[in-house]
Amino acid sequence: MLTELKIKDFAIIDNLTLTLESGMSIFTGETGAGKSIIIGAVNLILAARASIDYLRTGSKEARVEAVFDISGNEPLAATLVSLGHEPSDTLIIKRIISASGKSRVIINDSFSTLGALAELAPMLINVFGQNDHHELLNMDAHLSILDGFGLLATRLEEYRKIYFDMKRVEESLKQLTRAAASREKEIDFIRYQRREISAANLRPGEEAELTREKELLLNAEKVTSTCALGFERLYADDGSVSATLSELLGRLEELKSLDSSFEGHHNNIQNVLYALEDTAFFFRDYPKNIDTADTSIDEIEARLEVISEMKRKYGGSEEKALQSEDDLRVKLETLENLSENFDKLEKSRAELYKKAAEQARRLSEERKSTALKLTDDMATELALLGMESAGFEVRFSDTGTQLSEDGIDQLEFYFCPNRGEEFKPLIKIASGGELSRIMLAIKNVTKSATAPPATLIFDEVDAGIGGKTADIVGARLKSLAGNNQVVCITHLSQIAAYADTHYFVKKALADGRTVTEVHRLDENARVNEVARMLSGEVVTEHSLKHAADMITRKSY
Repeated sequence: MLTELKIKDFAIIDNLTLTLESGMSIFTGETGAGKSIIIGAVNLILAARASIDYLRTGSKEARVEAVFDISGNEPLAATLVSLGHEPSDTLIIKRIISASGKSRVIINDSFSTLGALAELAPMLINVFGQNDHHELLNMDAHLSILDGFGLLATRLEEYRKIYFDMKRVEESLKQLTRAAASREKEIDFIRYQRREISAANLRPGEEAELTREKELLLNAEKVTSTCALGFERLYADDGSVSATLSELLGRLEELKSLDSSFEGHHNNIQNVLYALEDTAFFFRDYPKNIDTADTSIDEIEARLEVISEMKRKYGGSEEKALQSEDDLRVKLETLENLSENFDKLEKSRAELYKKAAEQARRLSEERKSTALKLTDDMATELALLGMESAGFEVRFSDTGTQLSEDGIDQLEFYFCPNRGEEFKPLIKIASGGELSRIMLAIKNVTKSATAPPATLIFDEVDAGIGGKTADIVGARLKSLAGNNQVVCITHLSQIAAYADTHYFVKKALADGRTVTEVHRLDENARVNEVARMLSGEVVTEHSLKHAADMITRKSY
C-alpha cells in the first residue's frame, strides 16, 4: 500500500507531501489544477521515462519519493532480495531528475537501476486511465488475469515444476548430443592425456628434490674442497681443532682432582670435541655421495623438463597433474557410457513430456471453462458500469501441443464497444476511458484472488458517463477498495461521495508563482466540495443538503 507521496519541484508542484490511507481515496478539483501532474509523478515511481520538462522552472532537480507498506507481500519481498536489497516491511523509492537530464533511482537508500524499478513497479501500483500503458495493454498479462480469476495458480505451479524438470533434461541431452559429435576424437585425446600423465610417473615434491640435487652437482668442486678443508682443520692436521682440544682436556683432567669446579668445563669441552669429530667425519664422507651419484646433470635436467611440461599442461603442479588424471578417468567413463546415459535421459524426457502434456491439457480445459465464466461475469459487470452494449471475449490461439512455461495456451482479450460490431483485440480498439472501466470490471470480478492487496489508481474512470451509471461505477470502486487501496481522480459527485478519504486539488499563488496545493478535506469541507461538483461555483443550501445526503447514503 502507498502510504506517503512526496513531490518537490515537479512541474508546478513546489513541495507537496501526501499521506494516503487504505480504502478509497478520491481526488477532485478543477481541470488544470494539477491532478494529472500527481499521476505523472506516480508514473516516475513506476519507471516511466524521465524528462527535464518535469523540472519546475528555475529548479536544479525534481524529486519524487513514495513510501510503501509491503508487510505480508512475500512475492515483492522475494523480488527485492533478488535485486540485492534487504527485506523490510517498508519500501522507499525515490526518483531524482537533474537539470542535466540525468535520472537517479534510489531504493531503500541504495542507488539502483531503472530496470530494477521496472521489475518492482507492477507489484506496487497499477494506474488505469487515459493513454496509460498498463496491464490490459500487455497480452502476456491476459493469461495471468484469467489464471487469477480461476484460482489456477497452484495448478500452473504443478505444471511448471514438471515442465522445468523436462527442460533441464533436454539441456543435458543437448550437451550429450554435442559431446557425441566429437566423441571418438575426444575419447582418443583423453586416453592420450592419461597415458602421458601416467608415463611421466609424477611424484609430489620430486621437482624440488631434483632441483636441490642439480644445484649440488653443479657445485660439486666447491663442496668437495670445502669438505676437505673442514676435515683437515677440524681433525686431520697436526694443529687441528680436535688436537688442540684433546691436549686441553688432558690438562683439565689433572686439574679436576685439584678443584672440582673444573669438572663441568672439562665435560663441556669434551662434548664440543665429540660434536666436532662428528662434523669432521661428515666432511670426510660427504664427497663420496657426489662421486657415487647415479644421476648426471643432463639426466636431472631432462627429468625436470618432463615435470615442467606436465605442470604446464595439467594444472601448474605435480599434485594438480595427478588430479587431472583422475578427472580424465571420470570424463572418459562418462563418454564411454554416453549411449547408455543418452538412452536414460531420453526415456526420462519422454516420461516428463507425457506428464507435462497431460497437466497442460487439464490446465487448458480449466482455463477454457474459466474463460466462459469470466466472459459472463464481465458482461454483467460492464453493464453495471454503463457499457451495456459492449462485449468481452477470451479467445484462445491454436498452439497444438507445443509446451511453454505457461502450458499450451495463448490467449487474448477481445472487445466490442457497441452491439453488432466486430470483436477486435482489446489492446487495439479500446479507448482510455473504456480501458479504465474494463480494468475496474476485471478487478471487481477477480478480487477474490489470493494476490496481496494492491494500489490501484483510476484516472478519470468516469469519462463519458453520468447519472445512474456514475453511481454504479462509484459503488464498484468502493467494493474494490475492500480488498485494495483505490485512488480515483474524478469530476463526478456520484463517485466522489463514495470516498473514504477526499482530497481537493487546486492552484494557488505563492511568492508570485503558481503552485498546486492538495488539501485533505474534513467532513464539512467534503460536503462543500461535493455540493460544488453538483451545482458549480454557486453552492446553494439545496446542493449542500443533497451532497450531505449523498455522502451519508454512500458511507458504508
